[in-house]
Amino acid sequence: LSLAYECAKKGKSYTIAFNAANEIAAHAFLDKKCGFLDIAAIVEKTLQSDWSEDPSSLETVYRKDAEVREVAKRILEENLRREL
Repeated sequence: LSLAYECAKKGKSYTIAFNAANEIAAHAFLDKKCGFLDIAAIVEKTLQSDWSEDPSSLETVYRKDAEVREVAKRILEENLRREL
């Protein structure tokens, strides 16, 4: 929950990043690709990227959402490879 508050304070595209990363991680958990505690770790690692672009248009929102999802998926895949 603290990550959500932090993103809200930062504003810009951080709220988009939090939501998209959280959705990727939660779906991975439901698909048994990661543990419950991994959700927060994946979101936190995703938020380490720079999401400070101001989402001034709907197009920007969709583009940032797609970018975040790719970053979160890459982080998830890296975690899966480390576990093997």
